[in-house]
Amino acid sequence: MSEEDPTRDRIARLLNTDRDALSQLLDGVDEDTRGALATHVASSWESRDEKTLKAVLSLLGVLPDVVSAKVAQKRMPPRFVARIAPHLSEGSFVSLVGRLEPEFLAEVSVWLDHPRCREVLRAIPQEHFLPAARILEGRGDWDTLAAVGRELDEETFAASLAAFDREALLADVEHRDPAYAERVRAALPA
Repeated sequence: MSEEDPTRDRIARLLNTDRDALSQLLDGVDEDTRGALATHVASSWESRDEKTLKAVLSLLGVLPDVVSAKVAQKRMPPRFVARIAPHLSEGSFVSLVGRLEPEFLAEVSVWLDHPRCREVLRAIPQEHFLPAARILEGRGDWDTLAAVGRELDEETFAASLAAFDREALLADVEHRDPAYAERVRAALPA
């Protein structure tokens, strides 16, 4: 397995394609250009549904959180909820997350533009994040866990690592960039 490239992973996730399928296209492209491409893809997704996005955001602003969560889970695909996330205030997102089922939240996590959602991800209480993280671990989706983990505060990051299978986590971290791998090893409980 090749070393992790978070930008390549982000582009693959945004395009709903396999990371390896992008390798031939992106191998000769420098990191800055890949970053610009990832931002462009994310912006294109948002602009495509801009009218719907604005309508949903205004609706979420007036509905009680419990109703918003039910509407999101019943009527919105996780990919669309992930596109809404960067536009919500921390308080609104945390309140919505607290009412989402862990399975739905795990699926939303797959589609998040993680760097743009840093503030809202850091605001999610551990008791809401950990059940979704365990679901992702159960699926073996270490790529999403690593992408989310990069954005978490140290306390939530350490708590999530403590909940994971240590051997699987250490096997996965061998394929991650050195800075992230060191962060994982430092945060793991003894």
